[in-house]
Amino acid sequence: MIEHTPPGASNPQQAELARFTIGNLLEIQRHLQSLADLKQAVTIFSNKGNSFIVTRLLAVDADTQQLLFACSADEHANRQLLASERNVLISAPAGIKMQFICGPAEEVDYQGRRALAMAVPERLIRLQRREFFRINTPPIKPVWCRLPDPPGRLLPLFDISLGGLSLTLAADQHDWLHDGEQLDKVQIELPETGLLQIGLEILHVMPVLGAIGHEHYRAGCVFVGMTLAQETMVQRYITHLERERRALVR
Repeated sequence: MIEHTPPGASNPQQAELARFTIGNLLEIQRHLQSLADLKQAVTIFSNKGNSFIVTRLLAVDADTQQLLFACSADEHANRQLLASERNVLISAPAGIKMQFICGPAEEVDYQGRRALAMAVPERLIRLQRREFFRINTPPIKPVWCRLPDPPGRLLPLFDISLGGLSLTLAADQHDWLHDGEQLDKVQIELPETGLLQIGLEILHVMPVLGAIGHEHYRAGCVFVGMTLAQETMVQRYITHLERERRALVR
């Protein structure tokens, strides 16, 4: 997980993150309100990252400066969160990673139901990673990414762009990839295009709550060492997907 930049930090990565850190209260509230409006899944890591819940932001109370979250169905996880003094919250609306740190949570009543309340954070990190047009790959005909080590591990692509791709991991596969990890050479068989062999850097691995409540993970990756020939191959595949999508619409 990315941590907030401490005052006077000299680490280059932390200095880079400072560019994406928002400290204006009204702007923070605006971004958090968008999470509530979109009903976007939010992961709350508690107890120094040893436990987490996947929930949704119900409301941003500007009067009390509180965030209200739905309780987890897992009562043990709720109790762990309520006992935690410092919590890291992560979400990715429209693929843009958002992270912030909150203090202790308390259980409250919100519109007649139990909820979890935390103070609005002082800072928020919002990483814009959408430099390239992305297109989803067809779920009924998955495109598979073969990981180099250990051999035999396959993960389906969720989307792809000229800059990178996202991979979908089942709940029991979340430890296959880690933030900041670099893979020297993965193999992706792009339909109507050919075999792409390329390096990947894992930007983040995040829990995602599916439409019917099933939890899985999404790994956001960027291409490493892409050649012009490989870029042409990816562009050709994206064009193929666009052509197929337009044909379905017609």
